[in-house]
Amino acid sequence: MSREERIEIVIGRSEILIFSLIAILICSILVFLVCFDVGIAHGRSMFPVLREGDFCLFSKVFDRENIPVGSIILYYSYDTNTSVCHRIISAASDKEGRFYVTKGDYNSEPDASPVRPSQILGLLVFSQSSQLFYLELFLGTIFACVIVYIGIKKLKRIFQEIFDQPEIPNLTIED
Repeated sequence: MSREERIEIVIGRSEILIFSLIAILICSILVFLVCFDVGIAHGRSMFPVLREGDFCLFSKVFDRENIPVGSIILYYSYDTNTSVCHRIISAASDKEGRFYVTKGDYNSEPDASPVRPSQILGLLVFSQSSQLFYLELFLGTIFACVIVYIGIKKLKRIFQEIFDQPEIPNLTIED
């Protein structure tokens, strides 16, 4: 195999790999944007489960009519014209349909108004302390840099092998 053929093979494989990684990244971002919402906790109503500044991940894909009691939801409150993150303490139905009674874990009384399924913006699936988030972000960045560094070193070695490998002469056998 000639040097040019080896170069074409490596370049072709690297283009396929880069295209595949970009496609996976784009699909992952689209799925995340469609299925999840991110928020930051404000206030003390959900203490100790959620603290001021905690990062929260809410799923947007769930059955709003059948949320289990005990789940933490993000909903739009018409009373305060804000988004509220509280726990469902009971569920029932009336002539207008299904509704949930919510309460902050730190609060002594339930919220004043029931929450209708149409008000629900998300279901809490993950929360993390802001300090821990920044530490993990920092460590994750360092880890990513190490991986990129190792990848560059390996690519450099591959290209050195391709370009530094001597050409094999054509052998002919004469009778």
